[in-house]
Amino acid sequence: MPEGRARGTMWGRSSNQVDFTKWIIQDPEKKFVVTPEKVLWTHVDRTRPIQVYNDFTENFFKDFEHFFSAQITRIDNTAPTRRHMITLWKMWDHGGDVLSVYAAQVKESNDKWNIIFFQRRKGKNLWVYSGSYPYDINKKYFFRVVRKGKTSRICVFEDDKSSRPIEDSGFKAGVTDAYRFLSVPAGVNVNVETEDWTSGSIENLRFAKLISDSVQLPASITVVKKQTKIFIAYYRMTAGNYARHLAEGLKDFNFDAFLDVANIPDTIINYSDGWREIRDEALVSSELFILIMTRGFEKAPEVLYEMQLSDDNNVEKLLMKRKRLGYTDLKVKFENGGEYDLSECPILSFTDQWDLLRQVLDVLDAKGLI
Repeated sequence: MPEGRARGTMWGRSSNQVDFTKWIIQDPEKKFVVTPEKVLWTHVDRTRPIQVYNDFTENFFKDFEHFFSAQITRIDNTAPTRRHMITLWKMWDHGGDVLSVYAAQVKESNDKWNIIFFQRRKGKNLWVYSGSYPYDINKKYFFRVVRKGKTSRICVFEDDKSSRPIEDSGFKAGVTDAYRFLSVPAGVNVNVETEDWTSGSIENLRFAKLISDSVQLPASITVVKKQTKIFIAYYRMTAGNYARHLAEGLKDFNFDAFLDVANIPDTIINYSDGWREIRDEALVSSELFILIMTRGFEKAPEVLYEMQLSDDNNVEKLLMKRKRLGYTDLKVKFENGGEYDLSECPILSFTDQWDLLRQVLDVLDAKGLI
């Protein structure tokens, strides 16, 4: 994750704030206290389902980025070998399609808990991430859940100023099914009598990325316009100056432009696993992939990988070719055996860094983003 990525913007009011009091509260025994920004639950057991949820209309949640904070304040389990669980965040639809985050008691402990993150389709698990970090009770943690194409990811931070997560599931490949409902939190019904229960809270749920500009948002969300996220792909040996100039110019127009040399801390070794993790996250969460094509780009391993990853995640592309580059240099081969002739794709040609920036801004202006 780029340095500063989590500094006040992920959990601040720059995102779309949820008002829980406008949601549906399924709570016959009055276990919840609900305010606009917070849901607090007390003594929730596993004998019957209770939840706070909302219906966002059919196929509302596709690609998204959600942030929230949560804490478990009490776990009471009469059988320490059984893991007590409560759903912190659950996206679902009719038919058994679920993407969910659980809080799970650490075995033989009433003061530690883990997270479980999973995707289920038609009642069957596609993948499950069982976290190992031991979270403390009575301590608030900050969560980020991302969905892009077929991939989903959860990161947990120790505070709202942290730039690095204490736990990260990595990208989990599943399906692109859209979801209609969102629950926070939800009690788990195991159809057995038990005295096990938990208390805790979840608050400040925010939507940092909306599904589609054409989707009508419900009244439970206050809309704040978000920056367009752009990923710049380039070959360092021949396009470094072009890429830096483009990134700086885009930021002047309030675009969130990712450039590896600008956004990845100098303390991280180039092309290391940590470097690639930050780069990959930025790419799959972007809305526009700009490829600067200069001499040698078609043989640069990192550029080829970025092109393939943008394809896999259906990121919109803008291809910018240095004017003197021949069209015979636009044939690329990927490690998976795929071959592409980019000369057959829509391409814009530029002469220098100023022309590159101008043409990119013209495209963004035509899209109504400036």
